[in-house]
Amino acid sequence: MFFKGLTLEEDWIAKWQYGYLGHFHKALFKAICAADEENLDRLSPGFPDEVEGYRKYTRQADWWKEVQGKIGRSVAKIEKEKEVSDHTHKCKGCEEIVDDLDFNCELELCYYCLDMMKEEEEEEE
Repeated sequence: MFFKGLTLEEDWIAKWQYGYLGHFHKALFKAICAADEENLDRLSPGFPDEVEGYRKYTRQADWWKEVQGKIGRSVAKIEKEKEVSDHTHKCKGCEEIVDDLDFNCELELCYYCLDMMKEEEEEEE
């Protein structure tokens, strides 16, 4: 978990709201936000914490305020504290902080930047 003292559901929503998601999870949350109830049910088996957290965020009054209270810091302070954790890395290409699943450790680049490099190489040929 990125934020200490949170459940997995709370942690995913906090990372989403504070901009700590990698490219894959940004796309996932875009899909979750666009999904109707039937499609949320389809996404839930693969991403149970993300979907359930989103449901609580959008449906339970004061849920997000309680999560923010657990974090106990302002957004500005959190932004200043953004740094690499055990399961995140800073991409040398875009300088975003991305999670393990979105990162090539050997090249120190996120997969989005790797794809962009490959496209540029193909265009040059």
